[in-house]
Amino acid sequence: VMPAISGIELLPLIKSRYPELKVVVMTAYGSKEVVVEALRADADDYLEKPFDIVKVRRLIERLIGSRDISSAALTIEDKVAWAKEFLDRTTDRIVRVKDIADEFGVSSKYLSENFKKRYGCSITRYRIRCRTQAACRLLEDQQLTLVKIAYRLGYGNVETFTKVFKKYVGVTPSVYRQNPSAARRNNEAAQGTGD
Repeated sequence: VMPAISGIELLPLIKSRYPELKVVVMTAYGSKEVVVEALRADADDYLEKPFDIVKVRRLIERLIGSRDISSAALTIEDKVAWAKEFLDRTTDRIVRVKDIADEFGVSSKYLSENFKKRYGCSITRYRIRCRTQAACRLLEDQQLTLVKIAYRLGYGNVETFTKVFKKYVGVTPSVYRQNPSAARRNNEAAQGTGD
C-alpha cells in the first residue's frame, strides 16, 4: 500500500528492467489472493509482516545463493550502471572505487574510465555530488546538528564535512541551512549551470 503504485504493480516494472534481480514481496495485508498476485507478477518469494528475522535471513541467503548470473556475464555498461545505482544508495557509507571494481573483476582504472565516458564525471566526483545532495536534504531538518549530518554521511568529523560541502556548494552548511534557495542559486551561477 504505497502512494501512487502498489508493490504488486511495481514488481513487473522492476523485473522488466532488472530480470536477474531477486524480489521478495513483504506485506502486512496477507491473503491468498495477494500471494497468488505476487507470484503471478514474478515475485521470487513472499513474506507476511510481522516476520521473523531468522526466516528473512534464510530466505535472502537462499535467493542470493541461487543467482544464476555472474559478474563475468555482465557488460561493462551494466557494471557502470550498477556502480552508479550503488553510489546513489550508499551516501551514508565510505565506498572505495577499488571495492566496486573488485566486485566485478575489473580494474579501478577501467571502471572509472567507462564511468566517466557514460556519466561525464569521475566516480569520485559523482560520489561527492551524491553525498552533497544528501547533505542538502538533511540540512533542511533543523533538528539535525551538523555533527549528526556529517556522521550520517560517513564523514569522520564535522570539519571534513564542512570543507567538502563548501568546496562543492560554495557556502558552509550553516549558511546553506539559513537560506538554501539563495545558496543553490549562487552555486548554480558560479558553476554556470543555472537556467
